[in-house]
Amino acid sequence: MCVLQTKIRCWDEFLRIIEPHLEKCRQNKRMDYLYRGQEPPAKDSKWTLKPSLLRCFPDNTAPDEMRTRQMRTLEDEAFRTFKAKAHLFPVPGIPWESPNCPIDWWPFMQHYRVPTRLLDWTFSPYVGLYFAVRNLYENDGELWFFDKEVLKAPFEKAHNGQTPTEWLEQPFEASMARKASEGPRIYGLFSFKHTERLHAQQGAFTLCNDITLDHDKAIEELMGDPKQGSPLEKYLIDSKLKPEILVRLQQMNITGASLSPGMDGLGMSIAERLRVDSRSSPG
Repeated sequence: MCVLQTKIRCWDEFLRIIEPHLEKCRQNKRMDYLYRGQEPPAKDSKWTLKPSLLRCFPDNTAPDEMRTRQMRTLEDEAFRTFKAKAHLFPVPGIPWESPNCPIDWWPFMQHYRVPTRLLDWTFSPYVGLYFAVRNLYENDGELWFFDKEVLKAPFEKAHNGQTPTEWLEQPFEASMARKASEGPRIYGLFSFKHTERLHAQQGAFTLCNDITLDHDKAIEELMGDPKQGSPLEKYLIDSKLKPEILVRLQQMNITGASLSPGMDGLGMSIAERLRVDSRSSPG
């Protein structure tokens, strides 16, 4: 399937094209869309929706079965190590009540930079835009989005009427890690114990039972009918527009400091300001 791409060349154009999304959410009284901002590391590089764990592995490094087994082994090892040592650092939010459920631990692990099979999203187009423009001024940014509701019917059809919530409530081994042979199951993870940062970022995740699969491919495979087109869309943010967007987002209090409360966020917001100011003409 072909992902629809739109190049954004000015701030007003961005506001205009996201207004229908916001209006739909107002009418439905729910957050329908998920957004993900990312910055490809090189010009013209084709970045997909690849979770952080998958990005640790070079492409085509081993046959699928061997690669899957290796990734699951390392995923299990990371989970056991983090769980065994987390008690050394008394921070809020550790899911001690679910000691054997990785799904409850992965959001917390990802918060502390452990690679997982989760992919970060946000319900806010502005937060997503921030992550598409905060660095790498020489490259265009990417803002991916999709209506999460369009996946519900294909999921239930592919899995005998089972809703995503019912699937996720099954024991972990049955519902997720060892069922990749049944086809991709991808689910939006919205109800989990939030950290302060996830709360500030209006964060959400997608996760897939096939640990080796990019999430854009999993979403498209779940749709099943190429004639319907991809449910995913992508805005390309012109690199020349990034400094202006950062300034406008700062005026909306969308900065590193507001999205990552704490000293890390303070440092990020100061660095953003310096990058913007360094590109301004001396007054």
